[in-house]
Amino acid sequence: GIDTDFDDDLRNTSTPDIGADEFDGIVDVEDKQTLPTEYALEQNYPNPFNPVTKIKFSVPSNVKRETSNVEMIVYNVMGESVSTLLNQKLLPGIYEIEFDGSELASGVYFCILGNGYEYKSMKMILVK
Repeated sequence: GIDTDFDDDLRNTSTPDIGADEFDGIVDVEDKQTLPTEYALEQNYPNPFNPVTKIKFSVPSNVKRETSNVEMIVYNVMGESVSTLLNQKLLPGIYEIEFDGSELASGVYFCILGNGYEYKSMKMILVK
């Protein structure tokens, strides 16, 4: 039979399970969140809103799990930028940001999430 274990220590031959004497207890268990694989921009909630709404978005993991430069800009129907909500490097993950439209007129606005190569857009309605 096998008299030694993987690191040449003498095996406990009185235990019926081969290798059972190798483990002193639980090794390590972690609940890891699955990282997004693509950019995503979810519909704001509530929509229509007055004057504050929440916007949820995802930044994907790249091969090296590095940060990505992400920007989120709100535009009016004329294509004019009315608010830059975000312009910074972010780690991969799921985020939520709040948009306050209290200084804007009622109407339709477009939220654009981008990284310089890929863009996602969403329509929001501000009702006062």
